[in-house]
Amino acid sequence: MLPTFREGDELLVIPLGDAPPRRGDVIAFNLQGEERTIVHRVESVGSDGIRTRGDASGIPDSWILQPSHIRGRVEFVRSDRGWSRGRNGTTGTVQAGTIALWRWLRGLVTPVLSPVYRSLSSSRILKGLGSTLPTELTVYQRSQGPEYQLRLFGLIIGRCLPGRKRWRIRTPFHLVVDERHLPVSSGQAKILETAE
Repeated sequence: MLPTFREGDELLVIPLGDAPPRRGDVIAFNLQGEERTIVHRVESVGSDGIRTRGDASGIPDSWILQPSHIRGRVEFVRSDRGWSRGRNGTTGTVQAGTIALWRWLRGLVTPVLSPVYRSLSSSRILKGLGSTLPTELTVYQRSQGPEYQLRLFGLIIGRCLPGRKRWRIRTPFHLVVDERHLPVSSGQAKILETAE
């Protein structure tokens, strides 16, 4: 369900009870005979069953769900910014439409701007500007090891996940942030939270 949820987000799933899912709801379900739980958005509810689609997907899922497959609706999400309400119903439909529009626009613009962007990225011309940005480095102690995050005005612009030696800096910030100069020692970062 990227980009709605990210790796490491915790989802609070509430059983539906007698209330049927609505178009736009984010539901957790198991396909018949499978143990893994899938989280997708309800695309449509019909007499034949419930169709779903992941927010990052342009097409609906191939399966049709029955109410017995559904574990519940995602009501709350805990990310690194804290708890927030799930995007369900009409709000969820608008969010999914906005994501789809963004992907379509990005598909139009990317081929035109990619050569310029790659050229700027490889030249490192703008990397010196990163030191002038008011960034904050934090480290979260996870059970797998430390997770480093680089923030700009509260927005996470880069991460180094537990067990990985490389930083992943979000576009377009990697044009100005030189990940080679980011500290990797927990002694140089402030521990804000300990997560189990």
